[in-house]
Amino acid sequence: MEKRRMNLPTGPDTLCFDKDEFMKEDFDVDHFVSDCRKRVQLEELRDDLELYYKLLKTAMVELINKDYADFVNLSTNLVGMDKALNQLSVPLGQLREEVLSLRSSVSEGILAVEERMSKQDDIRKKKMSVLRLIQVIRSVEKIEKILNSQSSKDASSQEASRYVSLPSSSHPA
Repeated sequence: MEKRRMNLPTGPDTLCFDKDEFMKEDFDVDHFVSDCRKRVQLEELRDDLELYYKLLKTAMVELINKDYADFVNLSTNLVGMDKALNQLSVPLGQLREEVLSLRSSVSEGILAVEERMSKQDDIRKKKMSVLRLIQVIRSVEKIEKILNSQSSKDASSQEASRYVSLPSSSHPA
């Protein structure tokens, strides 16, 4: 977190303490008084502290007076701001509802498209399987034709070889 450094008013050079001591994070009153007592009497410390207190009070009043016009201007600008904000809250609420509704519709649409794409993918896979099965069936049919053709050739050749191997005595000369 950023720390802002406050500008303290400068006091007379005759003060028995350094005003910046008050702004230290580890400022300790007992240590401060003990330190000052080594240099001056308590009465002088008290007088210097009272003098600096009056200086601080005057600086604070001047600061408030300086910024008073800004504070008044800010407060007059804020008058009516609550009405403007309230007037915006209704349309913003409606807009929020519309956005939520659209988001829901888009989500439903996305789900429907994803479901349809999944079904189309399943159909494509099944179509590929059917096409492969058709190729297998055609291949089997070709093999059957070749086998049938081969077996009919074998049968013809067996018959021909039987005819050739018949004894010639059975044929009249």
